[in-house]
Amino acid sequence: MLVLFEGNDGCGKSSTAKIFAEWLEKEFPEIPVQQLYEPGSGSLGPTLREILKHSSQPIVPAAELFLFLASRAQLMKQGIISAIQAGEIVVLDRSTLSSLAYQVAGCGLDPTLALPAIELATCGVVPDITFVLKASPEVVRMRNPNKQPDRIEARGEEFHARVSRGFECFADLLKHRAERPWKIHAIDTDELTRPQVLERVKHHFEKDGLVEKLRSRLRAAHGDIG
Repeated sequence: MLVLFEGNDGCGKSSTAKIFAEWLEKEFPEIPVQQLYEPGSGSLGPTLREILKHSSQPIVPAAELFLFLASRAQLMKQGIISAIQAGEIVVLDRSTLSSLAYQVAGCGLDPTLALPAIELATCGVVPDITFVLKASPEVVRMRNPNKQPDRIEARGEEFHARVSRGFECFADLLKHRAERPWKIHAIDTDELTRPQVLERVKHHFEKDGLVEKLRSRLRAAHGDIG
């Protein structure tokens, strides 16, 4: 099972992914849970993350996309697909939607050229459920008053406004596409505490039938667990 968390910088995506993974481990201790993030996880992740976030050299949008996709392709082949096939739960922090929001909507790459490359990197894998968290610029600044922005975070409000619109636009596109539509839930975190955001995530996870899917798997493997 693949659970994906997406969203603009400072929305609480990474912290929510972490506490949700911890909840899964407590709720389903028999099922291994992997917490992964892009870029950073996998053998190429740390090196490419350093380049993408802190390079002093200019990186053109297409090159930036390809660096992200190189990390993603390696992680997908190296860890995610095998973990899913082994019956594990993968909680992933960023993937397809981030590329569409940042490099396509934010940087202006042609989506008709970018989408096939993104599909190639992900091997066409569709998450079982995707959560798109969002937070306004004012709330992001309030939550992270002393944070030093990295190369992408420092691009300014107009860029990040395009990114936020990109998340909404491409989430809607993936949710309603004709073939293999995504299950996507948007959560505005501005007026929510971290526990409240987690409760929203858990609500959608259960409503979409994934809690029952995991329980059914355990019943099949170990007998009725109630």
